[in-house]
Amino acid sequence: MDHRTSGFTEAGLRRLRDLPARHVESRKIPGLVAPVSRRVRTHVEAMRR
Repeated sequence: MDHRTSGFTEAGLRRLRDLPARHVESRKIPGLVAPVSRRVRTHVEAMRR
């Protein structure tokens, strides 16, 4: 995905991953799926322990 034209930035996607990843790694939650849409693009983060 070309982040320059998709509406998503590397820093923004990193923030999207960091907080939930800490909760999964600490076993506060077993996993998650987080879809985020902007303009015509959708980005999906999925993680599990």
